Amino acid sequence: MSSGARKVGVELSRRRHHVSTLTSGRCASVRPCSDPSGIDVYRRLHLEVDSGLLESTLRLAVSRRWRERQNLDSVRQVVDSFRPDVVLVWGMWNVPRSVPALVEELLGDRVAYYLCDYWPSLPSAYLQQWQSPPRRAVGRLPKWLIGRPVVARLNREPTIELRLEHPICVSQAVREVLVRAGVPWPTRR
Repeated sequence: MSSGARKVGVELSRRRHHVSTLTSGRCASVRPCSDPSGIDVYRRLHLEVDSGLLESTLRLAVSRRWRERQNLDSVRQVVDSFRPDVVLVWGMWNVPRSVPALVEELLGDRVAYYLCDYWPSLPSAYLQQWQSPPRRAVGRLPKWLIGRPVVARLNREPTIELRLEHPICVSQAVREVLVRAGVPWPTRR
């Protein structure tokens, strides 16, 4: 959980709202992990890329679908047990788009987004990792050889469109970049 998300959660808790967070990381218990802020934190989401290129490639080939199903099961379990009135989606870069899409499906128009970066306009973290230049010259040829079919495969996957009905942007500049990139932006009623 980012420090900004924690601050918002702490302030909401202080105002007597029951706050629960589903985030990345590992926690041995099915129950929420303890957090000094008093917020229930479920550390269950798998990130797409959290290691080097070789490890990420193996994960992409072997366990990507399993990890995504685990993420979706975690969303369903937390929503079923917590029964939130509202969900605030915050900082979803490196998490499969299927996660916020499922939240939208389960909670309809009770989903708001806090957008402090450009993740809704960016490709998956896997695709970004393969399309970025290698950090070292020695990786240039292997990344090019292996990357071509990987990028082609990732580009063939259908894009998951989010409704983003209730977005809140950190700044007008971020909003303008997202709108220019084609991110659907609701018209105010």
